[in-house]
Amino acid sequence: LPRATQSTTEQLKVVVNDAVDPFSFSVQRANKETIFDTAPGGLIFSDKFIQLAVALPSANMYGWGENVHPELKLARLHWLH
Repeated sequence: LPRATQSTTEQLKVVVNDAVDPFSFSVQRANKETIFDTAPGGLIFSDKFIQLAVALPSANMYGWGENVHPELKLARLHWLH
């Protein structure tokens, strides 16, 4: 069965800051609210490995990273690997 489509008018903007080392990027809503920001910890990218340290707008974030844990909601301030 085809999936139901959902229409949305929300626009997201990716802002890249390459003036500092290491570079960072963020994702903002149309109202300029930042919902994802790599500036606090930077980005490590190498062969078969990516690490992001990010600031998230809420403690209620679900489904991030490949991991096994007993609850759906992820515990805050823990590394995901």
